Amino acid sequence: MSQKREIELCGEQTFLTCGADGAIAYGTEASPMTGSYRYEGYSVDTVDTTGAGDGFWMGQ
Repeated sequence: MSQKREIELCGEQTFLTCGADGAIAYGTEASPMTGSYRYEGYSVDTVDTTGAGDGFWMGQ
């Protein structure tokens, strides 16, 4: 099975976090966001990482 097909089986939209390298978003043809998108990471002054993942996903 191809990687593309594996991602499509996750649902209409899939978001992959890549740590300091940013994130990748993928939408199937059934999604309003069709195709793949790469978002570069950027530097921040980290104070506390509590809830960082929750904050990322709520921004979707």
